[in-house]
Amino acid sequence: MEQALERVLEAYEAFNRGDFDGAAEHLHPDVSWNRVAEVEQPVHGRDAVRAMFEPEIWSSQHTDIHRTEILGDWILLDTTFRGKGAASGIELEQLGYHLWRIRDGKGFEFRFFLDRDEALAAARSSD
Repeated sequence: MEQALERVLEAYEAFNRGDFDGAAEHLHPDVSWNRVAEVEQPVHGRDAVRAMFEPEIWSSQHTDIHRTEILGDWILLDTTFRGKGAASGIELEQLGYHLWRIRDGKGFEFRFFLDRDEALAAARSSD
């Protein structure tokens, strides 16, 4: 899992550089990307997730990682997303918790949480 964690962190570095192809290389071909469950449908497959990385509403976007934790076959990242609206110029800074299920050494499932305890509970309930 340490190698998988390194790959996930490399993906974030690539994303932050705007290298979306490089970020997508670290995803499992059958990745499932779940952002805000109450609002958005999951995105399935590496190509679909890669397309989602392209900024549409952001003129700039960056994710900082503050803490990492391995939880069985899950990796939890404490993050802050920063983005600047392309049209509005409004700046967003959002603390969030990224939960990654690993399969074959790559990110297989991504889940986003606003509450760390909920992310931990989700990882523990799916063991």
